[in-house]
Amino acid sequence: MGAIGKCKLCGDHAALVDAHVIPNSFYAPVLSREGYGIRVPASPDNYESRFGTGEYDPNLVCLRCERGFSEWDGYGKRFLLDRDWSPVPGRLEPFIEVAEWDHALLKMFVLSVAWRVGASNRPFFSQVSLGHHLSRLGAAVRASDPGGTDFYSVILAKFRGPSSAHPELDPKHGWMNPFQKKMGDRMCLQMYLADFVVIVKMDQRPFPSELYRFCMAPDRPLFVLLRDFERSGELRAMWQTMQERK
Repeated sequence: MGAIGKCKLCGDHAALVDAHVIPNSFYAPVLSREGYGIRVPASPDNYESRFGTGEYDPNLVCLRCERGFSEWDGYGKRFLLDRDWSPVPGRLEPFIEVAEWDHALLKMFVLSVAWRVGASNRPFFSQVSLGHHLSRLGAAVRASDPGGTDFYSVILAKFRGPSSAHPELDPKHGWMNPFQKKMGDRMCLQMYLADFVVIVKMDQRPFPSELYRFCMAPDRPLFVLLRDFERSGELRAMWQTMQERK
């Protein structure tokens, strides 16, 4: 147990815990054979370094709230990390269709991580400032309410990797800090979980139709977009980071 303080989620004054902002299970695939991964900056102005464990925040939540994340974090690990994501042979679609999944558990996992990222004061998350969205996300987390498709819409993508030209550069071994960006004219939060990219819409307006079909929605299959790591900005950022460390 840590020092007594105000839990940022429930508001109680209680003993705070060393809470992982992003669940520890998602750091395991990132660590290379040498036992560390590479933090890759979303901005060249950020100093990044190798790491061997995740980002803890001792000033985030109390034990009760930390335990409240467990079911969602466990499902997120099982769904994203333990599943076989091999594309169906002979199919060339730029996405993988998942017929069986739990909308409430997976979306609550994403929303709770988004809240943790936005609420943390750790330097790694300094490019995220959610404003009034932080309190709305906190209310959803406390109520275990994933909302409908338009409520903080979530799009999930997965990298195809590693790089064929540089096989030592694998999206699973690099970690970019979360940041905010616009998709079209919609402001979004972009987070990285191993070789997955999670996009959460931070805008009252719905996504346009060409993106809406890929949003998490109950009672329909989930479409996970496939991104080519070879052509991505993330590969260029990882390469630059590795060169700077030499």
